This record gives sequence, structure tokens and C-alpha cells, in this order.
Amino acid sequence: MYWKLRLPLMLAVFGIVAGLFDGLSATLLANASYVARSASYLMIVGIIIYILEKTGINEKRAHVLISVAMILFGFIFEAFMLSAA
Repeated sequence: MYWKLRLPLMLAVFGIVAGLFDGLSATLLANASYVARSASYLMIVGIIIYILEKTGINEKRAHVLISVAMILFGFIFEAFMLSAA
């Protein structure tokens, strides 16, 4: 069984960017307000998803195990960055 990569890539991007923001927000966005941090998070996620859509990577098909591995990587990366911070 094969899945399109749209959903696994989107969930992986959410996890990776959230992990980076959680781990690096103390150093990069220390004086930024909550609204500014939220807006920058949404803007970065939106730009990455837009690039994935325009390049056609989301239309590729991958085996289910690869798709699940991508999703799990995003969640594990976010959890690791939360515990490291």
C-alpha cells in the first residue's frame, strides 16, 4: 500500500519546526512577544508547505512504513527538543 506524501510531510514539518521553536526560542526569540513567536511559527510552516506543494514533492507516493516513519520522526524530534530545552 502506498500513500501520497502530503500528510506525512505536513505532520513531520509541524513536529520539526515546533521542536526547533521550542528548543531555540530561548536564544533566538527571547524578547519576542507571544504573538510574534506564533506568527513566525505559522509563517515558517506555511512557507515550507508552500515550497513542498510548488515543487510537487507532496504528490509523490511512498510506502506506508516510510510515511509512518516520517510522521514518527517529527513527533520524536519535537519530544527530544522539549526534553533537551
